[in-house]
Amino acid sequence: VGSVDDEGFAGRAFVGCDFNRYLAAEIGYLYLPNVTFKNINGSATEKSFRQQDVDLSVKATLPFGRYFGVYARAGMAWVYRTEIKATIFGTTASTNYDNEKYVPILGGGLRFNFTQNFFSTLSYARYFKSGDLRATDFYSIGFAYKFS
Repeated sequence: VGSVDDEGFAGRAFVGCDFNRYLAAEIGYLYLPNVTFKNINGSATEKSFRQQDVDLSVKATLPFGRYFGVYARAGMAWVYRTEIKATIFGTTASTNYDNEKYVPILGGGLRFNFTQNFFSTLSYARYFKSGDLRATDFYSIGFAYKFS
């Protein structure tokens, strides 16, 4: 592969359940930008993929007072990748090549509680490599509302 363009906007939405101050579970959806491979094997071939993940994880939090906490998260993700376009010597074609795998997730982050129900996070998660699916590193700043 001559070059890989795999950066761009990504986002994650989740719902979860806090069992207590220390333990929670989450189910989430991760949207990733298109990944484009250019000059494959020195040719004029270019391919683009779209990847999406649905994950289930357990989160352990170590609170420091009422407002701050550090957490670690582990789980599994269902990763779905679709080839959306290929260009070979200037000719573009769309395909429906689907690829799906289950991959482990590990991550962690910081949590700041603005109020009892509204908080912000600074986090990192690693979605591990499986077969021909590359590993994904996801860094995020998030805001969430907790229903009591």
